[in-house]
Amino acid sequence: MERVRLFVVALALVCLEGVGRAELAAGSQWDPSPDTNVVGYVLYHQVIGTSYLRAIDVGNQTSTTLTQLVSGVTNVIFVTAYDADHIESEPSTLVETNFPGTYPPPTLSAVADQVIGTNSSAGPLSVTIDDALLDPANLTLSAVSSNPTLIPNGNIVFGGFGSNRTVTVIPALNSAGSTLITLTVADGLASASASFLLTVDPSVTSAVSYLRFEGESATL
Repeated sequence: MERVRLFVVALALVCLEGVGRAELAAGSQWDPSPDTNVVGYVLYHQVIGTSYLRAIDVGNQTSTTLTQLVSGVTNVIFVTAYDADHIESEPSTLVETNFPGTYPPPTLSAVADQVIGTNSSAGPLSVTIDDALLDPANLTLSAVSSNPTLIPNGNIVFGGFGSNRTVTVIPALNSAGSTLITLTVADGLASASASFLLTVDPSVTSAVSYLRFEGESATL
């Protein structure tokens, strides 16, 4: 199948009914494919610098309004044609659009300060993350301890999936003191951070504790 020629015919800031917020949109139009086997078209939206790629089957039409575009980044739009077996053509020429504004960073919920006893752990503590562009499952979480002697970075463990994540913090054995734990969520273009203070107090009795065991081997 022959390559489709795409061109953006209008750029606008529109408010989608029921969404309750303004969204960037682009009116897109392309030349119909001369191939008589073509039964439809797929419009693609990509954001430079990320793994984000959205495909929209628009059927057998040659224009549509593409919503959910993002400001502050380079949006890329292209089209393919497909036949009855859904075999797609080569993509059209890429059209790049740059909207003014600032790209919205991902969001990360706050975590309250924690006080635990020696040889215990904090968590799992709930953390909620979200992003204007990527599925939360594709976001990256990381953590840094300001006192790695008390809390090595490797002792900060994440769990959960999607928007609902957890973090568990395990101090070094027989240690006490305080550290600032900084959590960071990133989507490849921007990041957001939140910090909480963790205090390990020997006078506190914790419900959860851990012990070190030395293993032995034997032949049966």
